[in-house]
Amino acid sequence: DAHHHHQWLWCSAQSTAVLYAYIISRKTAVISLTASVYSFRFEKTLMSAANSVTCTCQRQERAYVDVIIPVHNAAETIVDTVKSVMIQRVPRHLISVCPRMLDVAVCCFDDGSTDESFALLQQLNNEYTNHGNGKERIQSKLLISTSKDGVARGAGYARNQATSLRDEHVDDPYFLCLLDSDDIMHETRVAEQVSAMMALNPNERERTIMGCNFDRDPPLSTWHYAKWANGLTDERLTLERFREVTVLQPTWIMTKSRFHTLGGYVEAPHPKQIGDDWSIKTDGTFSSTN
Repeated sequence: DAHHHHQWLWCSAQSTAVLYAYIISRKTAVISLTASVYSFRFEKTLMSAANSVTCTCQRQERAYVDVIIPVHNAAETIVDTVKSVMIQRVPRHLISVCPRMLDVAVCCFDDGSTDESFALLQQLNNEYTNHGNGKERIQSKLLISTSKDGVARGAGYARNQATSLRDEHVDDPYFLCLLDSDDIMHETRVAEQVSAMMALNPNERERTIMGCNFDRDPPLSTWHYAKWANGLTDERLTLERFREVTVLQPTWIMTKSRFHTLGGYVEAPHPKQIGDDWSIKTDGTFSSTN
């Protein structure tokens, strides 16, 4: 059964426009990078697809990547999700292109789960501490946190909290990679997307949200939607954005600085505060009428 989530993300490079992202959650969907990497660039109306991952720039020594996973009652899937990130590797054809050191943090924020989600995250935290070795395997660590009052605030709030689990102030490239708690990441996704982002000049990279194709498991679940999303041409990527987001949110990668510049996700007020004294403003944010 598909669940529909409604999220807002500030996404305009020049204005205060809000992108309304209509996302379909996929049970154990496999997010995998295929030959075509979609690049979602917020530069007025420009949105294009990068069709290759050819880097002409000088190889970067280090890049940071935070994989952002919001968790809510995901006990059935969260273990497989986290493990799929902890075993990321650099494919051989990108070893000479990908940054020499990929510093990956898997950032999970538990948003008021009432099942065993956080207990499973704690078990994984004991198992995966600075995981990874060898030339191809990516070094990674797991960072977890949970809401202090046990109240669920929504996926947008959980993603914002997850982005703050690692507070690094570095000059090296720093990316956020989004993943849902019921998705499985292809083992080379991080390396593929980081290499594609590093192929862009710094100014272009800062304006880019990049996504990728995906596989469905089971394959016949909403096959028509997967076929539509994976088969979009450059022209359709631009045109059909008026219908819904053409680059699926759980496949996104962007710079962390851009995320903070745009303001992150708009958060609903705490459930105890919701009532007649709150209203939704025209820009999608919430305000008190008192």
